[in-house]
Amino acid sequence: MNSRAPRPLFGPCDVTPCAAKPDHRSARNGLPLGGGFAVTTVSPPGAGFVGRVALRRRAPHLVLVVAGIVMLGVLLYVGRWLLFWRDEWAFIFERPDPTTRTLLAPFLDTFVAVPVLVYDALLAVFGLRSYLPYLLVAWAAHFLCVALLYRIVSRRSGVVLGLAAAISLLFLGSGFEVLLHPFQIQYLFAIVGGLVAVDQLDRRGNVAAAAVALVVAVASSGLGVIFTGLILVWGVLHRHRPMLVAIVPAVAAYAAWYFTWGRESGRVSGPGLGALESVYAVLYGIGAAVSGLVGLPPSRFALVGLALGLLAVAGFAVRVWRGYRPDALAFAAIAALLAEHVLQTILRAPFGVEHGARSGYVYPGVIFLWLASSGLAGDRLEALRRHRPRAVPLVAVVLLLPMILGNMRQFAGAAVLSRGLRATELAELQLIESLRDDPRLALDVQPDDVHLLSLTPRGYLAAVDRFGRPNLDWDWETEADAAAVEAARLRLVPPGP
Repeated sequence: MNSRAPRPLFGPCDVTPCAAKPDHRSARNGLPLGGGFAVTTVSPPGAGFVGRVALRRRAPHLVLVVAGIVMLGVLLYVGRWLLFWRDEWAFIFERPDPTTRTLLAPFLDTFVAVPVLVYDALLAVFGLRSYLPYLLVAWAAHFLCVALLYRIVSRRSGVVLGLAAAISLLFLGSGFEVLLHPFQIQYLFAIVGGLVAVDQLDRRGNVAAAAVALVVAVASSGLGVIFTGLILVWGVLHRHRPMLVAIVPAVAAYAAWYFTWGRESGRVSGPGLGALESVYAVLYGIGAAVSGLVGLPPSRFALVGLALGLLAVAGFAVRVWRGYRPDALAFAAIAALLAEHVLQTILRAPFGVEHGARSGYVYPGVIFLWLASSGLAGDRLEALRRHRPRAVPLVAVVLLLPMILGNMRQFAGAAVLSRGLRATELAELQLIESLRDDPRLALDVQPDDVHLLSLTPRGYLAAVDRFGRPNLDWDWETEADAAAVEAARLRLVPPGP
């Protein structure tokens, strides 16, 4: 019977067959030698190796933080040009104090209790003297949307797709309305609530936190209802009971509001759309979201975006036919995108087909597209990244750069346009103040159908007496439209007979 030397019982080691001659390296290390075997120790990883691994893990977060700082700098620079605008004046004049009516009365047809509370708090603390606090609240909600989207997508599909989703949303200039007009916190708060719910339910987290987040969402805007529907579809397809439990408080809260205060909801007046026009409007809106995502102006390239979207759907349909099973979240997000534009088409039909390309609708549409993409891709992209650790991030950067540049070009154009509009607005507001002692001043006349929509001298002067005068911290006088200011003067103080 052949006998073999026993295998050495050491810690981490590498045992390889070798010739029966002595292994001097092992002898120098003071290790006992088994006959016919060489034993070499494997040193534990050094501090440098551990540090490099930690840096690689933190790199996506560092990239996102640096990108966020850059975008915050851009927003702060542009924010100097901005002022209270249009629908904000309705909040200031009609809902300056938190009462049952101001919180629960619909804004046209929308439940806006949470944005009203925020505006009332900001008015009480800062008044009208500075617009920056209002902007900071909106931007904080925007950054929170970015962080939540990164968290959800990266957990499901890896850091490459997560970073792509977060950075594209961070620099989403095609959604400029959300970034330049704090009144759109109604959209942002609803999105934050919806994404918190998705995040909690996706990682089997706190169902109660998800339920509270959805209640905040439905009390912020109609997007909250759409996110509640997303969770419902996701829960039914996923057969996950906690998801269905989480939506119950939001459904109950919205139903209670809808059948009481919601009965006072108004409607946009004007002719509606026909059946074929309505279908086209829905597809047009979806195409606008896709074009906004890739950096193309939505109103001009909505049909190009629709074509790109249909190609992507066809590609995944082929994969599904070949046996691939996407996650239920993908179908829920696609259903939410459809619901957004179906409701927009029904409730805002008098504004026409092109209204679906409004920047305020593009912003949530892009989020739904990224959630759908994550559900469709699964973890396949992350597996490919591990196989090709340099190629996949490089391709992502090449694709993402034109998207960012295209979006920031749209943002710059919208910001420059806003600069002139706000300068003219402030000139007209100061005109109202200069005329307050003139007995001919028409107190209930809207001075301007563009720059001072939803504003009358009576409401503005009362607000100034209570909350202070708004102002701009730059040389705005040269940017004001003198012809528009003179036209406003003629409206406010008509010439005598």
